[in-house]
Amino acid sequence: MFKLVLGGLVVVLVALLVHVAYVLVQVLRPSASPTPQGPRPERVTDARARRARADELAGAGRYVEALGHRFLATLLELDQVRALTFHPAKTPAEYIGEARLDPAGRASLQALVRRLYRHVFGAEPCDERAYREFGAAAEDLVRHVAPG
Repeated sequence: MFKLVLGGLVVVLVALLVHVAYVLVQVLRPSASPTPQGPRPERVTDARARRARADELAGAGRYVEALGHRFLATLLELDQVRALTFHPAKTPAEYIGEARLDPAGRASLQALVRRLYRHVFGAEPCDERAYREFGAAAEDLVRHVAPG
């Protein structure tokens, strides 16, 4: 009986080792194509293109998505005047502490981030009027860049 159980355990052990080797070969084997398939992610560098995309989405009635692109355009504009350093991995709230704005501008940026979060993450409805107000407040931010 002992030799039978021991033989069974050896068979299970060999099967496990073969399976581990197979999985490692599948994981470590280089893929056939060196580039990922599908559409390439668009580059985030042009404020005018982002603003145009926001207006296009707003024209289609997709105001929440438009807010995201409009906010991104604002960040890129502030980056161009060196009021902050844009990085795609940063959250909108991270820019509040970093932005070199006067007190009114900092308060305005904070209000924009709160509004963005309310609509995007809080599922608060957004209409054309709210989108236009957001855009006007965002456009006003560049006036508040602190000197230096």
